[in-house]
Amino acid sequence: LRAFHVNNDVVQIATLLAYQTWFSKKIYYSGAVDFNTSLFTGYKTTNSNIVVAAFLSPSRIFFSLGMECRYNKKTTIRLAPFADKLIFKTDDRIDPLHIGLDSVSNHKNYLGYLIQAKIDWRFSKEINVTSKIDFFSSYAAKNIEFDWEVVGKFIINRYLSTRLSLIMRYDNTPLDEEAKIQIQEQLSFGFNYIFR
Repeated sequence: LRAFHVNNDVVQIATLLAYQTWFSKKIYYSGAVDFNTSLFTGYKTTNSNIVVAAFLSPSRIFFSLGMECRYNKKTTIRLAPFADKLIFKTDDRIDPLHIGLDSVSNHKNYLGYLIQAKIDWRFSKEINVTSKIDFFSSYAAKNIEFDWEVVGKFIINRYLSTRLSLIMRYDNTPLDEEAKIQIQEQLSFGFNYIFR
């Protein structure tokens, strides 16, 4: 039915407001808003008319309040015991059960907590590894969303570089199927040249 299949389509916008605590220079009170959605229309397969994603459908907004520990410039951990996950859709072609909504609703809230961590290791001038973890759970542990991304950047010589990434994801938001761990691996090579 179509020549292309949308594989990875995510638009993310994040904002964070932090205020240093009176008892430590490394710990901050924090409030954050994270928004992610799809940009293109995605179908279940290339030979299917079942729409699984479209512009602003589904959309997720995370509101969270908590504390952030900035151990150093390369390591941060954020604990937000008060978090709200809002899911909504604007496209009626998408099955609401597939994105965690009731059959009669276009939006739903999940109250819970959020844990985020970021680590950046620079082993040498040629090797850099970053890791990012996002974990959300409702208070009743009925809705769990977990993302773990590890990216390695390697400089081969002054012209060539490579990037290796591993993404693990678990999300039991969909109500029409059993949740499973999803794994995505990517290996890319790049050509670098500096014009002077």
